[in-house]
Amino acid sequence: MSNYDLEKQVSQDEHLETANNNSPPVGLYDSQSFNSNHVVHKVTTSDDGNYIYLGKKKFAKDDLLQAFGGTLNPGLAVAPSHKFANPAPVGLCGFALSTFVLSMINAGAMGVSNDSVVVGLAMFYGGFVQFCAGMWEMVMENTFGAVALASYGGFWMSFAAISIPWFNIASSYDDPIEFQNAVGFYLLGWSMFTFMLTLCTLKSTLAFFSLFFLLAVTFLLLAIADLGKSPNCKTAGGVVGVIVAFIAWYNAYAGLSNKQNSYVTVSAVKLPVFANQTLETLLILISKRLESMSKLPYIGMMNVNMAKIWTSYISSCQDLLNYTNAGDYQDLMHFQIGNDLQNKQFVSILEKLLIDHADNIPFLRDGLTESEIFKNDESKEREFLNLHLKERILMRLIASDHIEKSNGNLTGVADRNLDVLDVLHKSIDFVDSMTLMKYYEKVKIDIETRIVDNNGDDKLVFPYISTHIEYVLNEILKNSARATIENNSSEPIKILVILNKLEKTLQFRVSDSGGGVPPHILPHLWDYAFTTVNETSKSDTLGLDTGVHDNIVAGMGYGLPLSLIYTKIFGGDLNLRSVWGKGTDAYILFKGI
Repeated sequence: MSNYDLEKQVSQDEHLETANNNSPPVGLYDSQSFNSNHVVHKVTTSDDGNYIYLGKKKFAKDDLLQAFGGTLNPGLAVAPSHKFANPAPVGLCGFALSTFVLSMINAGAMGVSNDSVVVGLAMFYGGFVQFCAGMWEMVMENTFGAVALASYGGFWMSFAAISIPWFNIASSYDDPIEFQNAVGFYLLGWSMFTFMLTLCTLKSTLAFFSLFFLLAVTFLLLAIADLGKSPNCKTAGGVVGVIVAFIAWYNAYAGLSNKQNSYVTVSAVKLPVFANQTLETLLILISKRLESMSKLPYIGMMNVNMAKIWTSYISSCQDLLNYTNAGDYQDLMHFQIGNDLQNKQFVSILEKLLIDHADNIPFLRDGLTESEIFKNDESKEREFLNLHLKERILMRLIASDHIEKSNGNLTGVADRNLDVLDVLHKSIDFVDSMTLMKYYEKVKIDIETRIVDNNGDDKLVFPYISTHIEYVLNEILKNSARATIENNSSEPIKILVILNKLEKTLQFRVSDSGGGVPPHILPHLWDYAFTTVNETSKSDTLGLDTGVHDNIVAGMGYGLPLSLIYTKIFGGDLNLRSVWGKGTDAYILFKGI
């Protein structure tokens, strides 16, 4: 499909109204996003999930499962998701075994000095197998893994070539000293390359950093041994190399073992640099919020709800400062979280911080309304709230991310392979349950998916934070469902999902036939505390939490502005287009992280 333009598919007439955030709609109706060279997959499911539409043809899901054979089982077998396994452990194992054997010989263990036995390992296991693992890492879109494994696979094959007479490498040198110096330069180059990779592991785990750092030291010691004709350095390089081999096996085991296949699993130990960055960033964010609130009128900050917010930020700041035990600013700047015990204490403080700030948005909304701090200046109120809520989201995000990483989840709160349809169905189920409780019915929803990818990959996975997408979808679907039910529309809500793997964007178009937004309300959709929900229903069931604490404000007028912040925090966007008397389209854009 060429020049695919969603905007042109929206019915246009003289009553078309647009609600946006002072920026033109982007992403979903950018005709440059698509061209005829891209593969586009189109699958539509019925509301009850019993039928699948492939293009314009309708199939019963049960028939398709039988026709496709499932997992070679007769009957109704669910087709599995075909994903690549983690190639890193096999590459690390090949590296570890080759390194262990050579290092034992370099260390002079049991008097062995001839390294010919390593040639086979170096050529096939440490070389070819590890190189293949690097190529698989490239398929997995892991650039660092591809560079590291493929490069060290190349190292082992080149090392084997030096020892194989057929290559005539060693025999081409008439002077043994010249050959030894050349090998020294060879090893020195690998040492510099490994030190470069070590810099890329500073935000990883302690075991992963140690692997590359000690490997660089091993190469350096062996280079000095050849260039300086030092047997002691060669022995030292062998000893360190043995340690490197065991660390490589440890990293491989960490990738292999899980609760399904072993009683013994290992947890990642993060480098303290993560904790120090988290501590510094949180102190900055909290200090900025305290400074901003201190500039508000004193009489307004005496409001009980505003005072609760102020107290929560003061408490969090005190907790962090007490943790550092800093006597002055210089002590604070030199404080370092240096071990796992200190990090565990830090994690407990972060968990308390998340609890202390969980209910701040209702307090903020009520406090600003009651104190009338910005009564005569809506632009200043919007500016204050935009920054306050954005930094609140960042504060919670940074704290949650550190907690997740400290618990062994190396990707933190982000999911590299987030199942988009799973998140979407969670939002649909949530909104269905809420409308059933309030209106005793639920709306029909049609889902259509499109994937833009040159390689024909049909997996709808996206690197993002699930709760952020879920919050925005909950808010948009809740509004669409409410409009559809209250206007007695029998038309389903239509959701179009476009995953552009080339540009790493995820886009949603949510279209309803709920009558649209009245013209007098349209300009106020992005205003804080503006709501069409009457006062008696502000605490109704549509405001229940979904895992993102901000969802408690649904019906209080903060839903859409907060959704806009959630999309824009990583460069996305949110726009609404409404046709009064017909319906509303919401365009949501997320950019991969």
